[in-house]
Amino acid sequence: MKKLKIIFILFIAVSLPSCSDGDSKTIAFDFSVANVSGSYKLKTLTANLTNTAVTQGVVAPISTATEIGDTFNANLTLNANGTFNLKGNYRIVTAVTPTGGSTTNNAEIIILDDSGTYTINAQTRTISFASTNTQLLEGEYKVTIFSETTLSLTQASTEVNGGITTKTDATIVFDKQ
Repeated sequence: MKKLKIIFILFIAVSLPSCSDGDSKTIAFDFSVANVSGSYKLKTLTANLTNTAVTQGVVAPISTATEIGDTFNANLTLNANGTFNLKGNYRIVTAVTPTGGSTTNNAEIIILDDSGTYTINAQTRTISFASTNTQLLEGEYKVTIFSETTLSLTQASTEVNGGITTKTDATIVFDKQ
């Protein structure tokens, strides 16, 4: 009987630690200047652009474009005092398709040497950049992913230039170093 009692106690001791509800618990990473501050490496960059014009009261598509970055060698430093530096280079491949036309591809090396200030809004999960050279980071971005290792930003913008409206949806992903 004593052996049975010992086996029963061992069985209970081994079984209890393995009981779980099956859900993995993650702790939310606070979106704050203290947590955002640090060094990041540019990982991905994509943008989709649509150009339109109004003719005879109708919005007419002119062209679409896709920009995809690769060969990244660029680093972003977000300082705790609200300043940033962005230095390095990457290649951008642009595919432009005019309405009713053929796609034209172009590749270009982009050199980054930028700095400025940034502010965050924890309630709206946005980060705004005021850049001195307006090379890559300018304006307000929605923070779609923020963790100890990743900062993912999206920006939807509209610009009118000479009667042509350009709508851009961009995504930029950085890995924290």
